[in-house]
Amino acid sequence: MRTKPSFMKKVVFVLSLNIFLFGVGIASSQEKFPVRAIEMVIPFAPGGATDVGSRIVADELSKVLKVPVTPVNKPGASGTTGAAYILKLKRDGYAVFAATGGPVINAPIILPDVAYNVFKDFTPVAYFASVPNVFVTKSDSPWKSLTDVIEYAKKNPGKVTCGSAGTGTESHFNFEILKSLTKLDMIHVPFKSGGDVVPQVLGGHVSMGVNVIAAAGPQIKAGTLKGLGVTSPKRLKDYPNLPTTAELGFPQVNVSTWLGYLVASGTPESAVKILASAFEKAIQDPGLVERAEKAGYIVEHKNPQEFRKYLEELHATVSKVAKEAGIAVSK
Repeated sequence: MRTKPSFMKKVVFVLSLNIFLFGVGIASSQEKFPVRAIEMVIPFAPGGATDVGSRIVADELSKVLKVPVTPVNKPGASGTTGAAYILKLKRDGYAVFAATGGPVINAPIILPDVAYNVFKDFTPVAYFASVPNVFVTKSDSPWKSLTDVIEYAKKNPGKVTCGSAGTGTESHFNFEILKSLTKLDMIHVPFKSGGDVVPQVLGGHVSMGVNVIAAAGPQIKAGTLKGLGVTSPKRLKDYPNLPTTAELGFPQVNVSTWLGYLVASGTPESAVKILASAFEKAIQDPGLVERAEKAGYIVEHKNPQEFRKYLEELHATVSKVAKEAGIAVSK
């Protein structure tokens, strides 16, 4: 019995359609990354060093990748809220984490409730920059430097309060190191983020604060805040009258805030490579460097391998400091 031509045409059509759809499926699965907006998760509130620097990077990164890179603030719990948030998202490269030492290195060492591990749960993409921390007080304070603070604290135990960007942040570590060196009774006051430090100091709610120079610098220049000591290796060009902590006799108080970018482990290697290349191109752009340096950042790109080595060395250092300061926790 001969098959009717019309039936054969239908069979051929269905087979052709299936082959076409199969091909579309393969093409879709191999679609070039990225094709839509990328979320840049910032674990602190607007106005702090992580936020300011990340917005500078996001602007240039959008141009390189030719898709929007959208900063999203997820503050709370010394930055660990943002870290935990990104680990819940789909691991496809469309979410990057604006990392600092606070949430990814310090917090897991000193906070008992932090369950993630930077080496197991995250993949390094790019290191961007560092920014020194500075101790500040109100402009009408009688203190001129950290030396005066120490002399006051000796005579007035428990009277000096110091605000930081949160427990486990670099600002907190600088205060704890100073406290450990001097053996004085001074009180740590952790805020939600670095953006809260300057307003709290200006409002007289704490005796002094520790913040990044990028956030506190404008107020120092305006004369509303007084710099007591900066954690940079040498005096900063834009603040020639601001002494370093080393000059004041505290070289160990030298922790600077750094900023880099991670993705959750399990993100496709192809996406990581594209992101790493794009970050490198963006960070090395002269316009970005100029904007960042004006804001107080010291730009120094590190690729994924260099960034991982940096994290490993920093983890060892922080673990040692935390143990000596008595703030490390056993896990």
